Amino acid sequence: MKIVNASPITQGVLKEVLTYYTSKDIQNNSLVVIPLRGKSVPGLVTSFEDANEAKSRLKSSRFTLKRVEKIAERNFILPEFIEAANETAKFYASTVGGVISGLVPVRIFDEYLKPKGILTPLLKDDATVIKRSDHADKILHADKFAIQASHEDRFSVYRGIIREEFARGSSVFLSCSTTMSTEMVSHELSRGIEQYTFILNGKLSPKEMVATWKKIMETTHPVLIIGTPMFASVPRCDFGAFIIEQESRDSYQTFSRPYFDFRFFLEKYAEKMVARFIVGDSFLRIETLWRYEEKKLSAIIPLRFRLLSTLEQEVIDTRKDKREPSPDKTWRIISEPLRRSITDTLSAGGNVFLFGVRRGLAPLTACRDCGNVLTCQRCQIPYVLHREGMRNIFICHKCEERKKTDIMCPICSSWRLMPLGVGVEQAAVEIQEMFPGVPIHELNSDVVKNEKKCSEISNTFKNSRGSILIGTEFAMPYIDKVSLAAVISVDSLFSLPDFRTNEKILRKLLEVKTKAEKTFIVQTRYPQEKIFRALMQGNLMEFYKDETKERMRFFYPPYSTIIKIRFEGTDQEVAEKANLIESVFKNYGVKIFPAFIPKIKDRFQVNAIMKTATEKWPDAELVQKIISLPPYFKVKIDPEDLL
Repeated sequence: MKIVNASPITQGVLKEVLTYYTSKDIQNNSLVVIPLRGKSVPGLVTSFEDANEAKSRLKSSRFTLKRVEKIAERNFILPEFIEAANETAKFYASTVGGVISGLVPVRIFDEYLKPKGILTPLLKDDATVIKRSDHADKILHADKFAIQASHEDRFSVYRGIIREEFARGSSVFLSCSTTMSTEMVSHELSRGIEQYTFILNGKLSPKEMVATWKKIMETTHPVLIIGTPMFASVPRCDFGAFIIEQESRDSYQTFSRPYFDFRFFLEKYAEKMVARFIVGDSFLRIETLWRYEEKKLSAIIPLRFRLLSTLEQEVIDTRKDKREPSPDKTWRIISEPLRRSITDTLSAGGNVFLFGVRRGLAPLTACRDCGNVLTCQRCQIPYVLHREGMRNIFICHKCEERKKTDIMCPICSSWRLMPLGVGVEQAAVEIQEMFPGVPIHELNSDVVKNEKKCSEISNTFKNSRGSILIGTEFAMPYIDKVSLAAVISVDSLFSLPDFRTNEKILRKLLEVKTKAEKTFIVQTRYPQEKIFRALMQGNLMEFYKDETKERMRFFYPPYSTIIKIRFEGTDQEVAEKANLIESVFKNYGVKIFPAFIPKIKDRFQVNAIMKTATEKWPDAELVQKIISLPPYFKVKIDPEDLL
């Protein structure tokens, strides 16, 4: 009889290991099926010992051990993959089982563990484990590269890397942040190697996913796998390069437990596989550029910090718009210079893309008498004014509560409520009045709910001359080149109190700029902001230096690692939880403050923040304190924001 310690491979379990027993032979890193909370889940054996040696300890135990239900004939997860998952778990104060659960699709576990699963035969036949060629195995260290260049230049480099790795007998995994990106990248890179290119993403049905996985494992030729990060778990031993495309995207971080960054894992996995690691984007993260400057990353081609452009460009100061006021004396979203540019573009048969950051008619509604901003009573965030059918309605974008617009100010009981800010829905109304008879399309998550409809709108817009599309960031993947790309407004984003705000705004604007063929226009009330200078001049180096100077001053990444702990509850509950956090982390300079959205569905949201020097993380003692916290605390290491 053996006592087995296993890490459950499932989300939401915060304990590193649980203890079971078995009478069968077992090894460390064996894949097992274990009972947990009335269910059978996969687990990874972290250690085991003879039951006789643990007899006295077992007698004093307060719980009854449960039996290991099944031991897989062989673990399909590569040892290098497990090592990388271990390092990721340590960095993000998580469990190795939790990390693996975020990296391997549940459907794949099911098929490997079924006695007659489609993938089960792969465990019995060593010949199907594709290994790197002798030439590739002679590589002694893993090189790490950064590519900051245009879309065309990046993909030219990627093609070269794929050719080189195929010639060495090695496969390539190219990671994309979204399902749609995998399909777009495949279209660019699969020409000539279609039979060796495979797409893996969440859009595949379970049956298609398993069939593609099986085909990848049975293909003896090197392969190119284009997928979302979790599909790097395909257990081929011949990976010679891991590429992360659009590495600046927020979606590379998990949105639920276990919280970790796929980019970190893929880098560690590349190290263990002694494979090349490449990150690419038109504008890399500030942290990545700092690593390049510190010579922790190399360049395959010189990083482009000067983005030269032949576009006609203009930043319009909306405070100086000299146009005649509208008949109802309301403020106009489309300035006179932008209206003229749209008119000229449409007259020439060109298409126009208008970008806005906020959905609805207006993101804020304020009382003219007392200045109060109308907010959801449950969530304490501003109501957004929307159009539904023939009437306007207030909607909370957090809890989806709806309110009629015939309400009074809750502070002073005034009826004089005034919509504020720029919403794409209101922009569409104004554009329709301005350009009657012109085909106008809207593309945002309020208007379109499925990918098929998005593609239909995109294709209709692309194939028609002299039309206008108005959309949010939601629309960006569906937009090709247009004659005129214009930003209606991004001013509301400047109010976000976060150290990454400037970087994120610039990245959004650069993405819109890439859609323009002839003209690019930005409307703003803050033309003096350094972001617009960097945008128009294409001088990313100056922007990078300014940002790193500010971050050094306030001890933000890349100079520190941030630990963010989120908790919620009633007044009394958050007070008790805050006291616990202050007590546990009293020596770590913890700061506690309300979240940017302080209340969601009647529950207060609170953040606790700590910082530690980058080179000192992970701190073993601090990690242990974090792991010991009750599960109602949500801990994120190196989060995308502090809000």
